[in-house]
Amino acid sequence: MKQQLIVFGLLAISVLFSQVSHAKVYQCEVDGKMVFQDHLCEAVESQTEIAIIENIKSDFNDEERKLINSNDVAIGMSEKALVKSRGEPDAVHRSGRGGEQWLYQGEEGRMLQVIMKDGKVYDWRD
Repeated sequence: MKQQLIVFGLLAISVLFSQVSHAKVYQCEVDGKMVFQDHLCEAVESQTEIAIIENIKSDFNDEERKLINSNDVAIGMSEKALVKSRGEPDAVHRSGRGGEQWLYQGEEGRMLQVIMKDGKVYDWRD
């Protein structure tokens, strides 16, 4: 158990200082030992995929960091945080009043609509 905590701690530290973006790490038990690797575990009964999210610099506040890590959207979120969270929009429609409608194509034909105003999320609907 102590060895697993050390390995997990080292993994967490390496994530903080890693330059790799959205890497996948798999946690496996091999010969009674916990192993972390960058590829699927072979011939084991159980494995856990651990999502390692890019170390987000201080460009974002705590709330935006949480939203980015969970790929969510919220009113008041900055444009930069939205792009980090969801990527570039599939389409942008500009209104005459200075706002923009960002459209993201979702799964099963669903569309995420985000209204941007003054560089912030003004409203959104899924």
